[in-house]
Parts: sequence; structure tokens; C-alpha cells
Amino acid sequence: MGMFRKKPVVIEAHQFLNDESSYALLCWINEGQPKVGKGFAKWHNNTLTIPTLEGDHKANIGDWIIRGVAGEHYPCKPTIFEATYEAANVGLGVQPCIFCGSPFVSLDGSTACSECDSSYKLAIMELERTERATAKRADW
Repeated sequence: MGMFRKKPVVIEAHQFLNDESSYALLCWINEGQPKVGKGFAKWHNNTLTIPTLEGDHKANIGDWIIRGVAGEHYPCKPTIFEATYEAANVGLGVQPCIFCGSPFVSLDGSTACSECDSSYKLAIMELERTERATAKRADW
């Protein structure tokens, strides 16, 4: 079996607090449910029941509700959420790297994160060095 890394994607998530904010959360979930062919989520007795691609899932107070890449919604326990996600600061000019997709803030108009941009520049320098060496040999 091979090893795999989860692709870096920016997700939208809201925490279920079982307070007045839960009405907005329920609307947010239900606006997307028809797009993924699922029924509406329900809020009853301090629990959210969310129809997911794998069946109905229950969200308890404190759980995070995540909108997945296909528009689906599912609950995530706070400890798992904290270990897996960090704030993305999307409103501050964050964009995905054209090479790896990682979100980054471009301050100089670049289109790649610093790690990919460095690798790309090194590859270009190596290519230019090889082309110069080839050109010199052709001049003999």
C-alpha cells in the first residue's frame, strides 16, 4: 500500500453552539442539501441531524459542521477539527498556489507559495545552466 497526503484545501466550517446562531447554521446547511441530493438537516433536542453521503450523522453541541469539496455537509468533533484544520484568512488576499494548491498570501504578485516558488526557480536555474553548457559545446 502507498502513502498519501491530504490535498490542502480551504474549507468552510461553522461550530454548532445550540444557541441563536444555530438558526443561521441550519439555513447554511440546508441551502446546499438539494445540490448534493440530500434531505434537509434538522435541529432537535440539542442535536443536529445531517443527511450526509454516508447516511444521517448527528452533531452534538461544540461539533464543527464542515462543507466538503462536493458541497456536502458533515459534522466533525472539536478535537479532530483542531488537529486537522487552521484558520485560512481567506479575506486577506489568500489564493491557491498554482503548483500545489496550498493557500498563501501573495504580497508581490506571485502565483506560487514560497516552497513551490523556490523549487520552480531552482529548476529554471538548472535548466538555464544545462542550456548554456549545451550551447558552449555546440560552439566548438
